[in-house]
Amino acid sequence: MGVLTHRLWTRTLTDSAITINDDQGVFKLIIQNDSAVDGIFSGDYEALNGVAGGNIYVEQGNKFELQMPNGSVFTGVTITAPAGCTLKIIGVI
Repeated sequence: MGVLTHRLWTRTLTDSAITINDDQGVFKLIIQNDSAVDGIFSGDYEALNGVAGGNIYVEQGNKFELQMPNGSVFTGVTITAPAGCTLKIIGVI
């Protein structure tokens, strides 16, 4: 039987936003949207395949997963649940 080596951070976000910085140590995010309004993931994640950061919309009924490469952690990314939106978020630390 394996030993867990990471911790999970969970949050339900409704009609608000949260910013994740490097001091939180989050290297993987899973965002689930079960509401009728798109959630938004934005910030500086240029390290991913050389693609410049921008908004990623998490549509109704969809799940979005993103993991930083090579031991990096997220810094300065914001997850927004606009009015009428609820997002379930899991961060792996």
